[in-house]
Amino acid sequence: MNDSIAVGLAALNGTLHLLRIQVNRGFVSPNEVDTIYSSIVETMETMASPEMTAIVTAQLDQAIPEIRKFAEQRWVGRGKTNPA
Repeated sequence: MNDSIAVGLAALNGTLHLLRIQVNRGFVSPNEVDTIYSSIVETMETMASPEMTAIVTAQLDQAIPEIRKFAEQRWVGRGKTNPA
């Protein structure tokens, strides 16, 4: 693994950790979790190598379902009229 890939994966892990913190505090809706997932995947498919895209997608596919589940439980509807 080269340094660029390592830095990218470190950034992804940091992003997922921050997302978990915000979800645990009720700041992120399930829809926003889905939007973040789609945005990351779209960016990877557009700009990254197929190898890097596969690595990132595999990490997201493990992390996002759990994060989304907690968002469903903890979303308090901040700034939304319909948090669903």
